[in-house]
Amino acid sequence: MSVAHVYRRDHINTDEIIPARYLNTDDKAELACHCLEDLDKDFVNKVKEGDVIVAGEDFGCGSSREHAVWAIRGAKVQTVIAKSFARIFYRNAINNGFYIIESPNAPDGIEDGDELEIDYEKGIIRNIPKGVSYSFFRLPSFALDIINDGGLLNHITNKVRNRIMPDIRKKGLEYLGKVIGNQQQKFVAVSKFYKAEESWTKKPTWWFDLPIEKIESAPEADYYLVCEHGRDKFVVLVVPNQFLLDNIERFDTKYSNVIRLNLAAYKENWLVDERVKNGVDFSPFEVK
Repeated sequence: MSVAHVYRRDHINTDEIIPARYLNTDDKAELACHCLEDLDKDFVNKVKEGDVIVAGEDFGCGSSREHAVWAIRGAKVQTVIAKSFARIFYRNAINNGFYIIESPNAPDGIEDGDELEIDYEKGIIRNIPKGVSYSFFRLPSFALDIINDGGLLNHITNKVRNRIMPDIRKKGLEYLGKVIGNQQQKFVAVSKFYKAEESWTKKPTWWFDLPIEKIESAPEADYYLVCEHGRDKFVVLVVPNQFLLDNIERFDTKYSNVIRLNLAAYKENWLVDERVKNGVDFSPFEVK
């Protein structure tokens, strides 16, 4: 259940969301410590993971800083419900993989502290204590695709990869089906084999971008990583999502809310994430 933090004001600007004096960092956790500081000094002390900000018209007006979205996401806010959004903030939210809700009626009916349930597929907000529901404008499919991929940069990366490796992905999924059966898996990622000259480490590697929000939605599940390893051959890893969450501070997460892995594809450092200082060993998760 999400708790509403209501600010009955129009034109809450980006300087109030995250003051300019804190723009010398892009660390979301650090920015979160100052989220809404000039609007509500107690916000960071009372907000809980999954809570919701509710506001009036033109939320996020002012400068074009992405830090405003980063601060809200860093505070683990699920979404912002507003009557309308400033266009740049609206686009920044989508580009950073953050779902925001535009509803002309909901903000007037929600009180501070109300518990809400949000059905994103149907476009409905349920106010539990009041027993009423409000509709909202669902985001268009292109925006959902960007959000589901963890943001615009990751979305573009995925599109490029899908153009150059559809055959690898198809064969990898077929191979996975043989290994674990034909049941549908929600958490699957396929990587081509990157030669040393194609890799930033200058060593053979496999590269994955795993959306953090997707992992957090099901910590009890497993992520299936399928690594191309020769002609029609693959290495399969079954990695608990909880393992990824437990080590999230060690992983590279600066790219649009994804965990970026570079797993070594050579014998001496087999399946170690080399982007991490001292490495994170994924070899225990290999399916033999």
